[in-house]
Amino acid sequence: MKQVFTLILFVLTLGVQAQLSLTVDVSCSATPNPSSVRMTGAFWGWDPNGGPVAADNGDGTWTVVLDPAPAANMEYKWNVEGVIENLIDDMVGGASCAPITDFVNYANRLWSVGDPDTFDTYDQCAGCVPATGVTLTVDVSCTAPTATAVRMTGPFWGWDPNAGPVATDNGDGTWSVTLDPMPTVDMEYLWLADGVQENLIDDMAGGASCAPITDFASYANRLWTVGSGNVSNTYDQCGGCVAPPLTVTVDVSCSGTPAPASVRMTGPFWGWDPNAGPIAADNGDGTWTVTLDPAPAANMEYLWVVDGVQENLISAMQNGGTCAPITDFSNYANRLWNVGDANPSGTYGQCDACGAGGCTDATAANYDAAATFDDGSCLYNVTFQVDMNNYPNAIGFVNVSGTWNGWCADCNQMEDLDLDGVWVGTFPLAPGDYLFKYQIDSWTDQENLSPGSCTLTQGGNTNRTLDVAAAAQTLDVVCFASCFACIGGGVPGCTDATAANYDPAATANDGSCLYDVTFSIDLQQYAGAYTDVNINGTFNGWCGACAIMEDLDGDLTYDITIQLQEGYYEYKFTLDGFTAQENFTAISECVTENFGFFNRYVNISSNTALAPVCWESCEDCVVGVVFGCTDPGATNYNPAANTLDGTCLYSIALSVDMNSYAGTFTTVYVAGTFNGWSADANPLQDADLDGIWQTTLLLNSGSQEYKFQVDMWADDETFVGGEPCTFTSLGFTNREIIVNSSVVLPVVCWESCSACATEFYTVTFRVDMSNETVSPTGVYLVGSFQGWDATSTPTSYMGYGIYEYAILFGSGDSFEYKYLNGNDFVGEETVPGACGLDDGFGAFNRTHTVGNSDETLLVCFSSCEACAGCTDPLSLEYNPFAGSDDGSCATSLVYGCTYSDADNYNAAANVDDGSCMFTTGSDCPEDLNGDGIINAGDLLQFLGAFGTACL
Repeated sequence: MKQVFTLILFVLTLGVQAQLSLTVDVSCSATPNPSSVRMTGAFWGWDPNGGPVAADNGDGTWTVVLDPAPAANMEYKWNVEGVIENLIDDMVGGASCAPITDFVNYANRLWSVGDPDTFDTYDQCAGCVPATGVTLTVDVSCTAPTATAVRMTGPFWGWDPNAGPVATDNGDGTWSVTLDPMPTVDMEYLWLADGVQENLIDDMAGGASCAPITDFASYANRLWTVGSGNVSNTYDQCGGCVAPPLTVTVDVSCSGTPAPASVRMTGPFWGWDPNAGPIAADNGDGTWTVTLDPAPAANMEYLWVVDGVQENLISAMQNGGTCAPITDFSNYANRLWNVGDANPSGTYGQCDACGAGGCTDATAANYDAAATFDDGSCLYNVTFQVDMNNYPNAIGFVNVSGTWNGWCADCNQMEDLDLDGVWVGTFPLAPGDYLFKYQIDSWTDQENLSPGSCTLTQGGNTNRTLDVAAAAQTLDVVCFASCFACIGGGVPGCTDATAANYDPAATANDGSCLYDVTFSIDLQQYAGAYTDVNINGTFNGWCGACAIMEDLDGDLTYDITIQLQEGYYEYKFTLDGFTAQENFTAISECVTENFGFFNRYVNISSNTALAPVCWESCEDCVVGVVFGCTDPGATNYNPAANTLDGTCLYSIALSVDMNSYAGTFTTVYVAGTFNGWSADANPLQDADLDGIWQTTLLLNSGSQEYKFQVDMWADDETFVGGEPCTFTSLGFTNREIIVNSSVVLPVVCWESCSACATEFYTVTFRVDMSNETVSPTGVYLVGSFQGWDATSTPTSYMGYGIYEYAILFGSGDSFEYKYLNGNDFVGEETVPGACGLDDGFGAFNRTHTVGNSDETLLVCFSSCEACAGCTDPLSLEYNPFAGSDDGSCATSLVYGCTYSDADNYNAAANVDDGSCMFTTGSDCPEDLNGDGIINAGDLLQFLGAFGTACL
């Protein structure tokens, strides 16, 4: 019993680990000098006040010591002054410090038994990088309130108005630029709003001081000096934000009081008191003006008051006016000035200018020679013609009814004065788009139209379309209920010489003409991801992915040309079949609705190239000059940008192997042109303590020089010059990278362009062919390490269906590979995508990176895992290479003598255990003839039986 107790005590003693230290850096958090730091986690029920309290190390770091270290894996987080860190966004962004996560609700750190002491950064996975930038802010709210783009310019950017950094809109009238790292020398600069550079010369000539780099005549530049920190400016002026005055003018010359005694404004700014608003000044020409200095800082509703009488614009708005947009069309109608609008002017009591309104177009049906201004009332004659010769029933009158006459039954009767069967009617209509159809005897009968080139189907109803421009027009003669002329004794066919299927023998157009129709969609402002752009419509049965559009010039405008017959079609643009599609919710100039579905529509009667339209819009994308990063490969690519501004950033991953470094150090840094050769701006990390220090930088394009240094220039790399990764200038030799894309640079040794000397390890490749019929030529291994040669690497069979090959690799080597059943690629395995890398030919290869020890890679042919089999070692069917149990274990092992001639033969035994026993006829088994003497007779008996088979 004492021995057992001693053994247990020994095992327990082995299970107790040394103490564990966990340290967190809070120096770059929102609370760099907290009063308390502690841990929380599953060990303490996630109670924010239940975990151990950390000790302040006095350098921005705090430490918790757990003695002894936990005997189980530990989830945890840091709690700074009651605020628990949140690492979800870091993990979503590809970090790894909080592996216990669902990427939405939680992200917990993990210490595993056997791990070393930890060093964390509060609330982030990256190391603590102190702020090194400076922020410059400009207020445009009073001088350029409608600006859509703000940026800086100056000698740093060659005074190029398109090259300086783009500012970020803060949403409060101010815009900011952060320069990180901050300039190391004094900086001249000016601001630009929508491309217009501010001018501070007059301010400086008047005694201001905001632009000290000036000659008071030709230039006046702002100046930021090293050490001055963040600054705030006001665009185009030195003083605080002071809005220019606003002048509001009204014309009273055509009112009932053309020579009033007083004119003033009223509105909500003055409680709608007709006597409280500002008084206008008489300009002597029938107009009066109010000056508001400064201009209002908010949008302003207002009306005019003439001799105490407030104007009433309700009727004007009911009749189509636009001068009083704040209206319910029955109780009130107020004028509106918006911040940033120009100085407004208007006419008292009306939306139109003073004078006699009427139609001033001499070509119109209702031209008014006395009108002094056009009031939009012009009407233009439209002549309708319909051929009723094919109509089988009696006709009293033919009428044309449409949206202009409320589908009136008999408002627009037509005539057939020459009795040729063609009915004609001319009616004045205002410019605009209309729907109509021909009907007989006040809707006794009407056209039954099918969708065609002259029609629009909307809400399930199909009618003819009419576009009335500011000119008289005569419509072509059409057959009743058709878009085409009636066909008498002519030859039907396509009579249009511009059509693809023009028939010169045809004399009557039968609607069969085919026309090239080009559809275009502009996706510059579409934010989602997609592969293919498709068009779907009634012309292709809404087929999904069958019609793929092309962007041959890479401008994100996709086109397709389809041959269509004359007619009416509905369609929409979609992405990757119907993975995404345009979503319209209302009828508009290019959208119709039928049975609850909103689609684009087009009427085709000739070769047509439709203008490009923006996604879910009837118009082309409004794209002005949009500065930004235009490289899709950059980390800050802006798909809306069309003008490169030099702001593109690329992810550059650097790694340096310090295992061969002879000295001692604490931290490795990278310093270079991108951070002003800062001592501590960009530290590297060695999270797995393998001696390889790593960091990822976001760098601008172009040449960047850098080198690695330790402990803030306590030591730095030295190069002699001429190395393939270096650049020498002015006597200094540094590493150089030409940045033009994101890249992961290979690990290099300290003061070397190459990797450090590598340890080599054996990688054993094993493939289980149990589920395959193995080729007579055997099983072969192919990969990037042997040039994908199908015949050079045959494997060896080692039993249980396992084929094997061993190769020596260097630590850190990465390669692709797969297995062949036979010695050619006809028998290559199908590697699942879940464990493979796309080979660029529609298939996948296996991949592996060599670690720091010998390895064995075992898989089932064409699988990510080892083959299934019997995993019970006490079963006769046991397979030591099985990855999972497939239920094939059927026979239990029975040990015993399996030799049937033995005295103790066990018929039930299936595994011989060496226990067989045999009974001989003599104490001397060598006495073969049994005469009690071992002599020549026994030898002769043996020789006589030599060579015979034992039955």
